[in-house]
Amino acid sequence: ETLALVSREAERYIEPEISHDYPFASVKARSIAASAVALAEGIAAEAIVIPTFTGDTARCVSHLRPRCPVLALCASGRENQMSLLWGLRAYPGPAIRKNLDGIIALSKRMARRTGQVPPGGRIVVSCSMPKTRSDGDRVVVAVTV
Repeated sequence: ETLALVSREAERYIEPEISHDYPFASVKARSIAASAVALAEGIAAEAIVIPTFTGDTARCVSHLRPRCPVLALCASGRENQMSLLWGLRAYPGPAIRKNLDGIIALSKRMARRTGQVPPGGRIVVSCSMPKTRSDGDRVVVAVTV
């Protein structure tokens, strides 16, 4: 416990030199992750919420070590594996919605339910669009909870 406290306190003052070159994901996933982190830091978001099918974007965001928590909504049974990533809290999510409004509503609800985001707090949502997932359409959007 003491070491964890010391580590958390030290990390508040360290600006890590993180390489954006994460070889385990596509260029598109890395670019979307970098955009989500930049937006979250630019608006001082309370969290980055990532409804995920594969975990690629969540892994890339974790690699970039954003200052805010990363909440991954994943298929039941994958949350333990995802929770091993830096700064990421994984939760089993209900079926991912088929439209952007549904995905944002689900993300806001889960952010509130986890207690990570107060009412009126801002989050960044980063996701693939299910209908066009094979085309790789991805979205990064900031919303108020």
